[in-house]
Amino acid sequence: MVNENEIFDVVIRYLAGDLVLEDLEDWSAEASIDNYNNPDKKAQALVYSMRGLLAEHENDESEESVKTAILELVWPPLSASDQLPAQSATAHCTLAAA
Repeated sequence: MVNENEIFDVVIRYLAGDLVLEDLEDWSAEASIDNYNNPDKKAQALVYSMRGLLAEHENDESEESVKTAILELVWPPLSASDQLPAQSATAHCTLAAA
């Protein structure tokens, strides 16, 4: 059974071009076989969501929409409540530039 780290690794390899879309589809199909028994519920949900997402984008003209959707599935954008306060973000940028 897969865990979150394995999912992240596969997604990174796909986005980096080390895997093609067909490889990702094959991996997700294999990962979903015993997924219902997966004790890692977040990984379980990610695998099922990835399978649905790949099916949804099966006939897309461009693979870019698949890449964007996969990226947002695995690493969703920060919601407004998750973002750093302006002062902290400014301080972080200032420290990073130094």
